[in-house]
Amino acid sequence: YKDTLENILDHQPLVSIIIPCYNAGAFINESVSSVLRQTYKNHEIIIVNDGSTDTETIKILHTLNLPKTKVYHTQNGGPSAARNYAIERSSGKYILPLDADDKIGSTYLEKAVSILESHPNIGIVYCRAEFFGKKTGEWILPPYSKETILLENMIFATAFYRRTHWQKVGGYNTNMIYGMEDYDFWLSLIDSEDCDVYKIDEILFSYRIKDVSRSLLLGVDNRNVLMFTQLFYNHTNLFLKNNNMKILIENRLNILQEIKLLRKIFLPITKGRGFINKYLTDSLLSIYQAVVKNIFRIRNLSRKMIIYFRG
Repeated sequence: YKDTLENILDHQPLVSIIIPCYNAGAFINESVSSVLRQTYKNHEIIIVNDGSTDTETIKILHTLNLPKTKVYHTQNGGPSAARNYAIERSSGKYILPLDADDKIGSTYLEKAVSILESHPNIGIVYCRAEFFGKKTGEWILPPYSKETILLENMIFATAFYRRTHWQKVGGYNTNMIYGMEDYDFWLSLIDSEDCDVYKIDEILFSYRIKDVSRSLLLGVDNRNVLMFTQLFYNHTNLFLKNNNMKILIENRLNILQEIKLLRKIFLPITKGRGFINKYLTDSLLSIYQAVVKNIFRIRNLSRKMIIYFRG
């Protein structure tokens, strides 16, 4: 019997579901229940109480006693730190982050693991999604490509990836303090592993819409701009690789003459260079900030760069 069980488990690798929880105790049972209903049974659930201040959440997490579920308590460090903390204490071959107020469909694990096991070139698996709560209906996201993900993120946080890839890129970046840490992480995987991405053509993820959320708070005090800027700093090489910066700018701004000028300057400079000139990086960062803010400062930046590189 033992040999038979081990053979079964060998073909059913462990999946670790990672759930950071900050003041979301009211929803945690619903979230965990969606995992426990999975048709794929070889999984573990790791919850991290990320320094919650809500007394009800603290009480719920200290008394939570559900199958296959472990709860850890840490000081508040944000989702990146909480996810890294949980993954370090998990054992799964595959990782699935899940926010404490969201849910997954009952066959999500089964279908994702099947894809990952049979296609070693695939590093990220996600699915179609829907809203629930204050808003309902399908969450329509643009198709994924290695070019379009530089323009915007179309892979939500609750997507599967391999533990070995998480280890190789060093986990989630804790400098994404206001959000977009999932976007940053996908860029790390895509850049480091050059892995393929697969989308299951079925709604298997439910994203809760509330009156106040971390996503909405990104619009406060230019936090979205700060995070896009940090994203650029974290992945400068990726944005400069091939024609990625050209793709980014052309899709954000319709200033064709300026784009031609930038292409004429950038391509000879970056080709074959084993390092990135600091001035070039800073100038590109300024352009990227202008793109994000929709402030049309490209002309002056172009002139400054021409003066610098020709002077």
